[in-house]
Amino acid sequence: MNNSYKIIIKYMFFAIIIINIFTLNISFAKLFDVNVSNTKFTPKNITIGAGDTVRWTNTQGMHNVNGSRSSFPNNPESFGNEVGEGWIYIFKFTMPGKYDYECTPHRNFGMVGSVTVDITNDVKESQYANNGLLNTYPNPASEYVTIGISSNFDNKSKVIIITDMNGRETDRYSIMNLSSLVVDTRNYAKGTYYISEIINGENIQHGMFIVK
Repeated sequence: MNNSYKIIIKYMFFAIIIINIFTLNISFAKLFDVNVSNTKFTPKNITIGAGDTVRWTNTQGMHNVNGSRSSFPNNPESFGNEVGEGWIYIFKFTMPGKYDYECTPHRNFGMVGSVTVDITNDVKESQYANNGLLNTYPNPASEYVTIGISSNFDNKSKVIIITDMNGRETDRYSIMNLSSLVVDTRNYAKGTYYISEIINGENIQHGMFIVK
């Protein structure tokens, strides 16, 4: 075996190790969805693993997520957003423990919830969690990303919402009878973006892509 083959094999070996590590890291982190509408969080109580992310999607009304320690002193740390409508809020939980939260304007109506973070990081998704995954390619993207749209709900108006890691809405598209959507990412900052496909106010599928 000559030196060139040895070098190729060496780099292939390291590439396989890096891919395996990257795959393991992705498999450990999960995304859990909570729908916010009327005067309730759905699901109300969830259990996740340390390092997992929860995404609240407000589909109806003026609400917020208030998990501040000033309101809930026993929370390991504060989280939450401002009162508004049509928002998506994302928070990554890294500290184990139980987190209580509320919608401040509607707490007297029982609009409360909880997130329990398990230190084992080996928790299955809630039965209410959104298991539909949108296909995205190329991923990572540099100029454009194509989002595969579900075909199970043709003839229904769909809303595709793209948010950044801080929960800020980047783009919103209203579509119908499309099998895919091409998004121009040339003006996107580098980072990770989340996709929500919403029909009749309900988040039916989600996905993510990276802009490099």
